[in-house]
Parts: sequence; C-alpha cells; structure tokens
Amino acid sequence: MAQSDNQEVFICFEGKYHAESVPKALGYYETLSELVTHQPGFVSQTPFVSVDQDNAQVLYVKFDNAEHLHAWKNLPIHLGIQWDGRHEMFVDYRLRIGNEALGSGPEEGDSDQITLSTGQYLLLWQYPRHPNETDDMCGHMATMVPSAPPAVWQGLVDAATYKSDTEMLRISSWATRRIGLMVKDSIPRVDGDGLNLIRVERDYGKYQRQGAPSDATRCQNAAHEHDKEGLKRC
Repeated sequence: MAQSDNQEVFICFEGKYHAESVPKALGYYETLSELVTHQPGFVSQTPFVSVDQDNAQVLYVKFDNAEHLHAWKNLPIHLGIQWDGRHEMFVDYRLRIGNEALGSGPEEGDSDQITLSTGQYLLLWQYPRHPNETDDMCGHMATMVPSAPPAVWQGLVDAATYKSDTEMLRISSWATRRIGLMVKDSIPRVDGDGLNLIRVERDYGKYQRQGAPSDATRCQNAAHEHDKEGLKRC
C-alpha cells in the first residue's frame, strides 16, 4: 500500500447485502465494531445506510496511519469475516482506501486528462442531518454545490448519498485532483461537518479484484478457523 506511514488513512466500504443475509451482517458488524475500537491507531467508524437502495450501507472508517490499519485488517477474525462476507453476504461491495490529498499543487501521477474508469480522488462530505430532511431531498451533487463551475461535472465518475439518524454522508469520486479540489472549495460548509478529499490508493470490490490483497488462501484459512473457534455472533 502506498499510503504515507504518518498520514491518517480513510476507508470507505460500500456494500449491498442479500436480503436474507442482513441479520448475519448485523452480527458481524457488532463483532467487528467492538473489536476495532480497541485497536491501536483507531480514530473513528461511522455506519450509514443508502437513501435509495435497500440493504445497502457504507462504513466510513479512519485510522491514524497505514501500519495500524494493516494490523487491523490482518487480524484472523477480521480476515475470516472478510472471506465470509465476500462469498456469502454481499451482492456486491466496493472498498476504497487512501490518504487526504493535502495542499493545492499537483501530485505525482495526477493528470488533467479525464480518462479514468474509476475516480482517483474521493470526496467525503459528512454533515449534520436537518430534522426535516427527507430522502427525496437528497438530490444530485450539482444541487448541493451550485457555485461549482459547470465544467467540473465532466469529471464526476460516481456519487452516492447515505444517511444515519443524525448525519448525512455524500460520497463522490473525481477523475482528477484539480477537479476534486474545485468541487471541495465550492461546497457550502455547515457547522459540525467534515470534508475530505482522498487520493485513492486501493480500490476493489467483489468482482473487480485488481488492487485487492493477494491473500485469498490466508483469508480462507482464517474463515475456517473463525468457524471452528465459534467466533461468529449471529
């Protein structure tokens, strides 16, 4: 992984469950949530559900550096749950990991050419949910960022909106750093929000495995141990 050892690491895990797997998924989430809060370097973890897709959610997680994240991801129980989740619970999922894109100058490997099939830069905007805000009020990013130059929307690769009881999370990915920064600078900030532009270093899903760890055998073995030791709590 290419993250800086000293930079905070952001993890965005979006998943859509098979309907019959929701109780099992909740059990896994409770198990991991209890464990992760005690891990070295853990900063925060917030779950949200999709505003427009059933059985879809996102986990937005932060660790203080890549080394601590690596240690967490390689705990046997975590490896086992990852394996079970990939093969049993999810219709599909996507995991994106990266560091904040700091500063305003160009980064190595960045380009203004809009040619990426997956956004290299991920904008994560977490803000308090208005008491009267309903799902049908969660429109396109353009409605939330009216001051952004029209040309930036050519660089929007994908976007999704999620909610909790008290907060909203808007996720959008952008083809270039320059465009991502333009949108970030155009967002109307509100009290209590958080806004980060992330340079994505690792991006993979259930079927798109480029960028995934090459440890399938180890994950499978961990899953068997996970079953054998009775660590499932669902």
